[in-house]
Amino acid sequence: MPKLFPSLLIFILFIGVTSAQSIQLDGFITDSLQNPLVNTNKIATPLQESNGQIKFSISSSKGENRLKL
Repeated sequence: MPKLFPSLLIFILFIGVTSAQSIQLDGFITDSLQNPLVNTNKIATPLQESNGQIKFSISSSKGENRLKL
């Protein structure tokens, strides 16, 4: 029993750390002439029809954006 508790604690911490991962997409939005597009939306929808949330980002004045999933 004494050896079981530390192993169980490590397992629970490992599960918590691995499930807290996120994805971040950084980039620039430009037109065909490579000019930055200002205030452009980037939208990500869930692949499956679960209770997933729609995420979005809006580009800056330089065309930069960051989408956190």
